[in-house]
Amino acid sequence: MSAQIAVATLSGRVYYAVVNELKKRGVPFLSLKPSDPIPVYVKVIVTTIAEKSKIKHRHILTCDATKDVEKIVDKALQIMSGKTVYRRVVIGIDPGKTFGVAVLGDERVLKMLSYSTVRETVNSASEVLEDLRAAKRIVRVGDGAGPYRRSLIQALSKRLPKEVTLETVSEKETTRIAKESVSRRKALLDAASAIGIASRSGRRIR
Repeated sequence: MSAQIAVATLSGRVYYAVVNELKKRGVPFLSLKPSDPIPVYVKVIVTTIAEKSKIKHRHILTCDATKDVEKIVDKALQIMSGKTVYRRVVIGIDPGKTFGVAVLGDERVLKMLSYSTVRETVNSASEVLEDLRAAKRIVRVGDGAGPYRRSLIQALSKRLPKEVTLETVSEKETTRIAKESVSRRKALLDAASAIGIASRSGRRIR
């Protein structure tokens, strides 16, 4: 399938940051100069504010600060899928010494992340829920790693808006399935396990 996202910039700093994020998520992309013709199959362009005027396209996203790259890629994927609002956004979290996080929008994997603390994990989940518009929002936490799980659920209960559903989900078989789908790097395994957690119905906590 042809790449539907194009990165069109001469800024090495912005190009590297955006491309690195796209590669992390396994999203195909096209590299262009701002003056290059744009293939008809490209649905969204990522460039800088200074170069935006050189590009003619319906969907142009600008990125000048590397800290905004994750949000820009989130928006690019949403445009690419043709959605302004998801029916359902689900965040799956695999608790442990490393917290694996997976974000699904209408059953499509939008991102895979990993964090080393409860605070980072909760902050990330909160930001995702603020940035992605959805009719229904769910956070699902795996039922393993007791002390880590309890600390995480307590923090999520305090931080998440009341309309967000919080559930615990069985982790049975999620690690084995994750090992079959990704390399054995621990952070990737945790994030892949979180996909399995996000994909399962759980027991509602609140």
